[in-house]
Amino acid sequence: MVLSKTIVNSVRLLVVYAPLLLGLVPTAWGEEHPAVRREYQIAARYAPEFYQVVDLRRPRLDYLTRFDFDGNWRADDNWSHVTRPDQPLPAYVYFAVAETRTHFFIHYVCFHPRDWKGNWLTNGSFQFLKFLARPLVFPRWLGLDVLSLAHENDLEGVLVVVARRDPDSLEGRTALVEAFSHHRFRTFHSYGQEEAFGVKGNRFVRTLDERPLLFIESSGHGVRERLRAKKNQVLLHYRYTGTAEEPAGDFARPVGYELLSLHGTLWQHALEGKRAERTFSRFRLYDQFELADFFQDNSPRIGTALRGRKRGRNRAVAPWGWKNNGIRGQWFFDPARNIAERHHPRSPFDTEYLLNRFLAAGVAARRIRPNELRSEPLGASLEQP
Repeated sequence: MVLSKTIVNSVRLLVVYAPLLLGLVPTAWGEEHPAVRREYQIAARYAPEFYQVVDLRRPRLDYLTRFDFDGNWRADDNWSHVTRPDQPLPAYVYFAVAETRTHFFIHYVCFHPRDWKGNWLTNGSFQFLKFLARPLVFPRWLGLDVLSLAHENDLEGVLVVVARRDPDSLEGRTALVEAFSHHRFRTFHSYGQEEAFGVKGNRFVRTLDERPLLFIESSGHGVRERLRAKKNQVLLHYRYTGTAEEPAGDFARPVGYELLSLHGTLWQHALEGKRAERTFSRFRLYDQFELADFFQDNSPRIGTALRGRKRGRNRAVAPWGWKNNGIRGQWFFDPARNIAERHHPRSPFDTEYLLNRFLAAGVAARRIRPNELRSEPLGASLEQP
């Protein structure tokens, strides 16, 4: 009898307060939803056309997919799980967006469960050398793991810089593409944009409706402006469709991929409290020596290297751990300043962010203005708030 009354009272309370609780949900979602939606719209508008070189002898190792393709956030089991024939490998590409009045800065990051460059001889020799050297005279801090060519997990990516045509529109012109692969940055112009930035050399990337056409290596998965398939290889065309498809036996048909927010996925697992999930193994303190104007006294410890046990240990580094312009993370956290300081824009170039969710959670940064940059004049600057 008492139990029945308790149940009845609980139901009455739920009926009374349900409208109030439901009324709060849109408010909570509404604070973040517009930014999330706009990020996705920008990333989808300029999502590259990827041409993945696939080795027909081990095709699954060259397929694009998401980090948690196997249903968990452990990084140290991806090496073995990717070879399971019954394990789906739907196509995903990660993204992050920053926006100023004059430009969009869009990071696209590709994940593969294995970097399998090298062969049994080179990988085996390096492993044997480490086995002999580590317990003898070489301390661990010398980094013998770099001798391994192959490693578990693989993250490579590009930054697409789009010059906006209208402050109220998503339309613009792709001006610059920077690719990160094998610890190196390569910078490319799109055709017709040679004068937009002071980039040395004549490297060009083709575009289709302002979407860059990019090529991904087999095995090592570095991103390039052009590649050709070799013997026992084919080019697999990945195209943004908003649906994560899987490659079929017919490699002539384009495979659709879906976009995933870095902020809502890997970034959340990079926080120090996520160690137990075995996603990241190396945590860096972003202190006064790195990005001090962003984090100041907060000094957060952020996971930068995905945990990996096979071949080279913990070799896959997240994009906020990539070092460029002498500062680790600047290329990712502050792309406007990074591009402006290195490539000297020759047209109006704003560095005040209208959208950058990776900075919103920290202390508000003192944003550098165009006339403060250590470069040649940028021309007429836009009005700053």
